[in-house]
Amino acid sequence: MLLIDEIDKAEADLHNSLMETLGNGAFPVPWLAEPVGLHPGCPPPLVVITTNEERELPAAFLRRCMVLKLQLPTEHAELRACLVRRGGEHFGADCTESVRTLVAEQLIQDRTRARDLGRPAPGQAEYLDILRALVNARGPDEAAQRKLFMRIARFALDKSGAGNP
Repeated sequence: MLLIDEIDKAEADLHNSLMETLGNGAFPVPWLAEPVGLHPGCPPPLVVITTNEERELPAAFLRRCMVLKLQLPTEHAELRACLVRRGGEHFGADCTESVRTLVAEQLIQDRTRARDLGRPAPGQAEYLDILRALVNARGPDEAAQRKLFMRIARFALDKSGAGNP
């Protein structure tokens, strides 16, 4: 599998080069006599490409893609359950359901505040980043994770700047 993250931030000609490379199963390297590519009989990789839609992708490129739009649930209880579940998938016993729920509740509040202010709302990536920071800084100690989160909660997920002193 090959992941190309945030392709919308790449150079404009990358899309055409990528279509050619994937179509041929190989790409040239100027200092090599032979192109670099798949071995005969080797299946092509699954290529996953992400975009934040900051820039429109070429229609010819999109026609060759299967497009899947991912969105978080909008109802608070569903969103909380989704985040807590995803946090568990990523961190398991290193971050308890109680801590994951605490952080999810804060994210929901910050998303609502950001929307009210017309600003970008924090999402799943920010949620997982906070859990990762808590686990990395405090290990699997629930009380230490909670204490640290309470110290940083007012600005950790707030993209509006409203929580900053």
